[in-house]
Amino acid sequence: MALPHSILSRSQLWASPSKVMTAPGSLALLLWILLLPTLISSENEANSKRDRSSYDPPFLFGDAPGNTTVQVGGTAYLHCPVFNLGERQLTWIRRRDWHILTHGAVTFTTDDRFQLVKEEHVDDWVLQIKHVVARDTGSYECQVTADSGIRSRRVDLKVVTPEAFILADEEYHIDRGSSLSLVCIIEKATTPPQYVFWYHNERMINYDSERGISVTTTPGRKTHSQLFIQKADISDSGNYTCEPSSSIPASIQVFVSGSEVKPWVTSGSMLIQGGFLSLFAGLLVFHTTCQELLVLTSISFSSHTRSILLKAPHSPSTIVF
Repeated sequence: MALPHSILSRSQLWASPSKVMTAPGSLALLLWILLLPTLISSENEANSKRDRSSYDPPFLFGDAPGNTTVQVGGTAYLHCPVFNLGERQLTWIRRRDWHILTHGAVTFTTDDRFQLVKEEHVDDWVLQIKHVVARDTGSYECQVTADSGIRSRRVDLKVVTPEAFILADEEYHIDRGSSLSLVCIIEKATTPPQYVFWYHNERMINYDSERGISVTTTPGRKTHSQLFIQKADISDSGNYTCEPSSSIPASIQVFVSGSEVKPWVTSGSMLIQGGFLSLFAGLLVFHTTCQELLVLTSISFSSHTRSILLKAPHSPSTIVF
């Protein structure tokens, strides 16, 4: 069946607009004019979709460490490599409180320790955390919103605190004039400490060379520091502390022979000793007084007895006729 002249196909409208003019009435002409912008728009949209499907491949995450360990005071770098990101935006989130740290190139935190690092021509969006503290330990997540939803990648950060240990017991006894050697080991450190300070009774002694003190520090996987005193004196007794940078310090008590104070020399001991002496003297006086009283009582009793015997009448058995 032949179509009416008022109903024309899309191809006919494009191929021969002059034929529309010959169609009966002006309705066909008006219809063609109204459909023309819609046809052009739909054609452009179809071409755009074909172009995107041909030249905009889906993005994907690259390979990067999922765990990072940094010591207190250091800088942490959390990597998030993404290929074919296109016009999409990448977001870094702290999972502890779901706080948005960065979105695109914008930072959404007042803590200036957090910063997005992105090198040109490198498909890696790095979250940098400077001067890390123990509270920064936890999980972080980089997210990208795609057509299929939100895709994310998780990175776990562990912050460790180095500890110092002195290779000796809690108390260290040496003779006067002997050499004193203390060795301090720093454990749980990812990098060697910037410095290791030694303290004697809260006074830093690293540079007291005139006292015969020397400090030698050897950095490494387990940094160790040695304190050496050539000839220890009584004044070298006391507390010694090894304190590396960004680490838990360690202390030890050193006793040089002759430095111990005798208990009876202290003021408290002298008071106790004086009290005992006073008590002993009092007891001695009391004992002497008691003895004197006993002697006087004995003498008095003997005299009284003799007086009674002299005054008593003679017994009948002793009368002589």
